[in-house]
Amino acid sequence: MNKTAVIMFDTRTPEIGADNYWSLAAQLNYLYARHFGYDFIYYLDDNVDVGQNTLSVSDDGVQSRAKTASTCYLNGTVARGAAWGKIPSLADALSQGYETVMYIDSDAFFRSDAAGISVAELLQRYGITGADEEVLLWLAANAPWDAQQPNSGLQLWINRPRSIRMLRRWWHINVAAQEHPYEQEAVTRMFNRNNWPIAVMENFQWMDPEQWPHLPALHICSAYKDQRETQMQHYLGEQSVTELPVHRIDTTAVAQHRLESKLTLKTTPW
Repeated sequence: MNKTAVIMFDTRTPEIGADNYWSLAAQLNYLYARHFGYDFIYYLDDNVDVGQNTLSVSDDGVQSRAKTASTCYLNGTVARGAAWGKIPSLADALSQGYETVMYIDSDAFFRSDAAGISVAELLQRYGITGADEEVLLWLAANAPWDAQQPNSGLQLWINRPRSIRMLRRWWHINVAAQEHPYEQEAVTRMFNRNNWPIAVMENFQWMDPEQWPHLPALHICSAYKDQRETQMQHYLGEQSVTELPVHRIDTTAVAQHRLESKLTLKTTPW
């Protein structure tokens, strides 16, 4: 097993050769992981009907059916939208023993061309100078709106015992269950409490179109959704993908085992 895993999560199945953005992003992130010798895992929870056959990609905004549909449940009762599924997926990846796990949203990708950089180089270039070496979770900046606040579309986890405890605490913050900004609201609260080892890469402003030509990764969020497929097809170019490792996951079941079990849940205050 490699020391680093690059993971994604979605409720929609990626297809090689398809022109929807989640399939294009999966191919690009797979190529990035392969280029640097990392494992790639596309976590898929398809236990929810999001109307894939009729889903309009051009109307895939922050409150689209693909995002708000009940995907996973807090304590088996509180329905949560798809974005919350990334937390059980991260718990699964961390439990496999990877030293570093990097999560990437389905409308984002890392470049594997000359501008691509490794995970270690990402922290060297965009990590905070003089930051506490015990930082366990690095997040992208929520620019162009607020560069000092986190964007959870990129998460770089350093796997330590406290990492899973931090992930558990995040999971148990009951806010924004099925409305934007979903799980990002919860981690923003944790970040602003300043008692968890979380840092924002303030200069990694990957949602700002003016920064895209200069960055090793792009996050084409809902504000710029009309550019998603065009940008991704441009960077994919003539590169070919023959396989996409898809791992089906029951996010509610994983949450119950990894994030809610009394045998593992700590009462650390957040």
